[in-house]
Order: sequence, then C-alpha cells, then structure tokens
Amino acid sequence: MIPVPVTFHLGGIEPMPGVSIGSPMYGTPAEHLPALLLLAASPVVALLIRTVAPRSALAARILGGYRARPPLHRLAAWLLAASAVLHLGMWNHHEGVMGILVVGDGLLLGAAAGLLLLGRIRAGPGGAC
Repeated sequence: MIPVPVTFHLGGIEPMPGVSIGSPMYGTPAEHLPALLLLAASPVVALLIRTVAPRSALAARILGGYRARPPLHRLAAWLLAASAVLHLGMWNHHEGVMGILVVGDGLLLGAAAGLLLLGRIRAGPGGAC
C-alpha cells in the first residue's frame, strides 16, 4: 500500500510507511474554517428570520416566499444559500482576482437564493401563468 502524501494537511508530518491516510481531497485546510463556521451558523440566521418575521416586512416576505414554494425549490434555496455562505467565508483564502471572483460568486449565489424565495412563482414551459 502506498501512502498518499498529505503534508499540506498534516503540517509536514509524514505518514508511516505502508499506512494510507486517504486522499488530500478529503482534508480541510485551516483557512477554510471560517467558512465552515459560517455554514454551521446559517440555521441560526434562518431561526432569526422566522422570529423577526412578524415585525419585519422583508423577513415576512422571505418566510412567506419560502412557505409558498414546493419542496424542491426550498431545497434549492437552502443549497444556494449554503454555497453562498461558503464562498463568502473563503474570501480571505484567495488573493487578487481569484478573491474578487470568489466574493462575486458568493454574492450572486446569495442573490439567486433570494430571488428564488422572493420572486414570483411561474409555471414551467407550456404551463399557465
């Protein structure tokens, strides 16, 4: 068995000969920790929106749009929002143009999630509006 070199993820520690420690693709660099913490906090933001909805017009509109959507659209909104949070949380990991693109991607993913919840429900191709 040939060990996979993961010195980047282990901080320079070499694995024992003959021991496979897996692919480096499954490791998480320390620079990605803020993004993962933001993702873990996103249910708190959803609970905050639900709590504030009676007093805020925007929160009420988001919650009403969420409840009006079919389950597949709700799942898509959660996945888009999660991807937006992860991208925005990794702004410090990338430099230069790549950092700008990551932030832009996060903003566009967040806008897509918002439009999915705040936009009008439309019928698919061939359906009545």
